[in-house]
Amino acid sequence: MRPCLKKSNRVVNGLLWLALAVGLQAQAPSPQQARQMLARAAEYESLRRYDLAAEIYVRLTEAAPTDQVAYGGAKRCLLQLQQYARLEQLVLQLQTRFRRLELEADLAEIAFLQGQRKEAVQRWMNLVESNPQSEQVYLLIGATLERYSLLDEARQVYELARRRFKSPVRYAQEISRIAHRQGDYGLSARELEAYLAAFPEQAARIQSQFLNQAAEEPAALPSMVHALTDLIKRVPQRAVIARQILGALHIQSGKYDEALRQYLALETSNQDSARTHPPGYYLHLLGTTAMQDSAFVPAKQAFNLLLQHYNDSPFSRDAELALGEIYERQKEYAAAIAAYEKFTSRHEKSSHMTTALLRIADIQFRQLHDLPAARAGYERALMQAGAQQALCYYRLGEVAMAADSLTAAEAHFSRIVSEIPAAAELHRQARLALAALDFYTGKLGSAEQRLKELLALKAGSAPSRVENDALELYWLLTENRADSVGLQKLGASRLDLLQRQYDRAVERLLSVAGSTATEARITLIEAYRLSGRAKAAVPVCEALLQDDLCRTPDHVLMTLAGLYESELGLADEARKKYETLLEKYPQSIYIEEARRRVRLLDKQLNQRSVF
Repeated sequence: MRPCLKKSNRVVNGLLWLALAVGLQAQAPSPQQARQMLARAAEYESLRRYDLAAEIYVRLTEAAPTDQVAYGGAKRCLLQLQQYARLEQLVLQLQTRFRRLELEADLAEIAFLQGQRKEAVQRWMNLVESNPQSEQVYLLIGATLERYSLLDEARQVYELARRRFKSPVRYAQEISRIAHRQGDYGLSARELEAYLAAFPEQAARIQSQFLNQAAEEPAALPSMVHALTDLIKRVPQRAVIARQILGALHIQSGKYDEALRQYLALETSNQDSARTHPPGYYLHLLGTTAMQDSAFVPAKQAFNLLLQHYNDSPFSRDAELALGEIYERQKEYAAAIAAYEKFTSRHEKSSHMTTALLRIADIQFRQLHDLPAARAGYERALMQAGAQQALCYYRLGEVAMAADSLTAAEAHFSRIVSEIPAAAELHRQARLALAALDFYTGKLGSAEQRLKELLALKAGSAPSRVENDALELYWLLTENRADSVGLQKLGASRLDLLQRQYDRAVERLLSVAGSTATEARITLIEAYRLSGRAKAAVPVCEALLQDDLCRTPDHVLMTLAGLYESELGLADEARKKYETLLEKYPQSIYIEEARRRVRLLDKQLNQRSVF
């Protein structure tokens, strides 16, 4: 009932405000009343209650005809409601008080919306003819014509302004935009190129327009490349700017070899002798962008060239670390470790030294599961760590847990809790790890107490990931107190997963009954997935989706879709599951990721995405 009452109250409030607005016809509102009424109208407009908003805006405009904010709101809402006659009446009423160019233009717009196209265009053009030296009129009428896709007429207005103001590049961006929409990509690019030559300080703005237009229509790219290349030849002093834009265009279109050609020219350009950017800047930019796009071959090429030619560049250390990260992301772990080791041997005093050592140990731990090497790696990083000492101890605790050295794991986590402030994220992570360790070893009461203490620390107004995980575990323990046997098996099986004892975990999970059975099946899915038995996980997911006791069906659907997509390679089935999630659980926390996955799968399946 409460939502209905809330909606009803909004309507009642709206009627009260309308009554107030009508009462103000005979009396102008005070400034404070006007501000309150504008705020209320804006709220109704945001709720798409254009009828309520329009009444307030109109009354305010009638009470204060020069209030352009109120009139602008009245115009927006009346247009949304298609109440063209009423808007025309309001404009004519205002014109009895004063004349303004915008009002004349609005009358022409109203005529157009009422189907009087020829008359409307003539009225707009008359405004241009009667105000030949007003730059405002060309912008206003041109923009209005563009908005209603009267592109030939809009272009005519801008070109007329050029002739009258004797400026060949005036309104170049507007004409470029129109030409692009009309498919005249050559003219569109030449307009931007001419404007860039005349106003190099506007380079960032022009680059954005080039990139936006190329993204909208890839067929426009050749004309852009031709225009910018011509600019480099004709106006050498604009070569740096033109090459920067060319490089960005080629990167956006995935032509990294062409981007590299432009960026190499920029690195060696005499015009950049004042060093707007340090040596290696453009190669670093290319490498970083390509790496973000998972284009690892050109990324490696750019970083290697940077290290080969600009070894003393401030970007060289980032490039070395990036090469290691690329190998890591390509699952070439031996090459990644070699790259990081090379970095540590060359930069012993670098602030990035600990980062490289941690990455080596992380690969050994998380990817290779070489626990002795990982432990040695984290201990080595600990000697260099400084501010990252607590992180090293945390990783050592994780390794000890994976190696079944639970006493050592508890000691590492306890050390963090005792040595770093409670406000630090790692302090809370260590507390959660200790609670999880108690859960894994069947100390359920102790785990619950630790979680209570952790949740009492509450880091801020927004819940953190640690807090969410702690709440989830706390609810699991408290809601299933009567099923201590099931909880102990579930905890032990989760420790098995950390130790990669998958068969033992599956055996335990299959034996769980009672109230924890649903949670055990969710963990069973993970056990199957981690052990390479994705097919066995599918029926478990399907059974959970039919189980009324399953509290997170959206999570199960997301997991099932991921199994089909990544482990089983069944893109069609994956798409169906993502689509089901979007339709059945629109408020799910996974909704945006599901939409993203659908769009990617649609590209893969050569379908047009509706998401």
